[in-house]
This record gives sequence, C-alpha cells and structure tokens, in this order.
Amino acid sequence: MVNTPMLGAFARASGLVSLENIEKALSHKLSKEQGARNFVTVKAAYEETTVGER
Repeated sequence: MVNTPMLGAFARASGLVSLENIEKALSHKLSKEQGARNFVTVKAAYEETTVGER
C-alpha cells in the first residue's frame, strides 16, 4: 500500500497521531499479518522523516 508509509511520515511531521494509534487502526482494517507488514513500513517512514525549519 503506497499510502501506508505516508501515515508514518505524517505522524512524525504533524505530531497529530501516534504510532500506537496507527498500529491499532491497521490491525482493525487488515489481517494480523498484513497489519504487521504494513506497520513495518509506517515505522520506517516515521523514523526516516525529519522535520526542520526552512
């Protein structure tokens, strides 16, 4: 899912949603295996996102 990593980047940049809540939402929407795989991409994007001033 292309948009899944964007959830991680959005969470880091905005601070409006926690990784815990994203993980919960994925587990409710997808199978356990799919949710876990997608959350790996969310977390990776979250960790790679940097927020700075321009």
